[in-house]
Amino acid sequence: MSNFSEGTVDPAEIEDLFEQLEDLSDSGPDVDTISIGSTPKPSLKPFFNSSRSLLQQQQQQQQHSECFDIFLKSAAETFFASVIRDSFVFLLLYPRLQVPRSSK
Repeated sequence: MSNFSEGTVDPAEIEDLFEQLEDLSDSGPDVDTISIGSTPKPSLKPFFNSSRSLLQQQQQQQQHSECFDIFLKSAAETFFASVIRDSFVFLLLYPRLQVPRSSK
């Protein structure tokens, strides 16, 4: 028993406390093996791609660029064709209407 009123502690009691601490630390690490086993390891994408994947990316970009160029050309041709057609139809329907010309 300890005698706190006098400010002294029994050496046997201190020894018992150290033994209890040693028993607690010898019980093994407190590790949750279930959650560690079920948690996937994080993975990172490789910083450098292989040359094959880089070549595939370049080919895809080139194909997309070619498709976009074809689309733009087709859209422009369609737009201008419709403008010319609409202008021609307008002139056929209203032949007496003259478009004012700018004076220089």
